[in-house]
Amino acid sequence: MNNKIYKIGFLVLLVINIAMLVLFVLKPDRSRSKEGIKEKIAMQLDFTEDQKSSFGEMVDKHRNAIRTLNDQERKLTDQYFSQLQSSSSATENLAKQEATFQEIMNVKSKKLSTTYLHLDDVKSLCNDEQLEKFDAFLKQVIPRLTGAPDRDSRMERRIR
Repeated sequence: MNNKIYKIGFLVLLVINIAMLVLFVLKPDRSRSKEGIKEKIAMQLDFTEDQKSSFGEMVDKHRNAIRTLNDQERKLTDQYFSQLQSSSSATENLAKQEATFQEIMNVKSKKLSTTYLHLDDVKSLCNDEQLEKFDAFLKQVIPRLTGAPDRDSRMERRIR
């Protein structure tokens, strides 16, 4: 009886391991996902090859700018909270805290305006027919930018 349980357990673990290996081998490569998004947007907006080229440059420029701002924000946020560890006086700490908080807000403001200008540049690439598609694209992007729950994406995931 005991030997039979071990055999069954071994077979169950073997099946689980094989299933995990298959999932790891067949999973999509996430390193290409950013390029996929760029292509998906260009296709959604029905860009020509010239527009795709300009759009690609815009996206790369925007990514680099946002990456730099994210790094600044991360460092400032770390500074902000590390002030709790400081042994300086409460008044001195409050002044540093307010200054650091203001810097964080400035970086957030730059991120917002950078993204706005990027989307405005993308809009300027569009011809009259593409502007209608751009409006639909904005309806998809704005919830992501505002952090609002995107009902359509959640419903789409549930359907799959």
